[in-house]
Amino acid sequence: MLLVSACFLVSTALPGQDPSFSNFLMSPMYYNPATCGGNDNELQMRMSYRKQWYGLKSVFNTYLFSSDIHVPSVGGLGIMAFSNTEGEAFLRTSHFGVCYANKYPLISEYLIIHLGMSSFIVQKSIDWSNIHFDDEFDKFHGHIYPSGFSPPAQSSVIYSDFNTGILITSKFGKDYKYRHRYYNEIGFSISHLTRPDYSLLGLNSKLPLKYVLHFNGSYNIRRKQDFYISPAFLFEQQATLKSAIYGGNILLHPVFIGLWVRNQHIATANSFDALSICSGIVFDTERRSQITISYNYDFTISRLKSGTLGTHEINILWKVNDVQLSVTRSGRRQERLKNKRIPCPTSGRIL
Repeated sequence: MLLVSACFLVSTALPGQDPSFSNFLMSPMYYNPATCGGNDNELQMRMSYRKQWYGLKSVFNTYLFSSDIHVPSVGGLGIMAFSNTEGEAFLRTSHFGVCYANKYPLISEYLIIHLGMSSFIVQKSIDWSNIHFDDEFDKFHGHIYPSGFSPPAQSSVIYSDFNTGILITSKFGKDYKYRHRYYNEIGFSISHLTRPDYSLLGLNSKLPLKYVLHFNGSYNIRRKQDFYISPAFLFEQQATLKSAIYGGNILLHPVFIGLWVRNQHIATANSFDALSICSGIVFDTERRSQITISYNYDFTISRLKSGTLGTHEINILWKVNDVQLSVTRSGRRQERLKNKRIPCPTSGRIL
């Protein structure tokens, strides 16, 4: 079989495209660095795994890990690592980076602007031995000839990458657990600000800018019960490639379900790409810790549905509340005063 996907991926004629997640609510820092450390005194660790089109022989796997925390008088600090593998040539792109964000209250805790940025070291590599060309094949006997193609000496490239974003959050109302009943966030980010050269063939291929616009809301339906609806929307554009995901989750603690649609445009009815079904559960392991596990299955509904058998995605979120980083005398005094008050979490984001 002629394997040409890797050649397209390193060609100057086609732009590179970042991997996407169906459950983008579980990987917010990947899409917008302004979400880093958004919740006071809360440590978050997130892990995601996505296997796309498992019915195909080619490999399309994405792994993501991120962790962030808000440090008083400093801001939100985070780290993130992710790896993406594409095609039978195992074109692998690995990222490791750091994120920083700060927030600027406009109306106390009820309306806040978050500004963030991230920087990454990226390695892109390919296994040339897994690429086969048409001069290796005989129409009757198959793969029997050596190729006249000489692989380049370079099989990997390393470059730096920078992203930035803005986020506006609003929250109001309190439920019986002193959480905000109504929460909204809207954000915008730009990735690959310096447009790094990612070519493995020395062709000066610039990584296109990626623009992301997203919205998420969490609304408590019953004040004395953990019953939330969470509609959301994400639109991303990279060069000529566009994608929109919209839908929502319903949470009746400790379980939640959701339905999402991926569209190649925003509102064109004949360009739907996938239908994603989400399910998950929230474990309150102790008073300060919480683990959320979600699973998404994407049904391919475009013309690619034949033989792809859909996509699997698993996300894990671990949150630790009331993390105290201050060791100064004033910090200890503030902690003693805090322990005398009724806790009033500022987080309105349920997932």
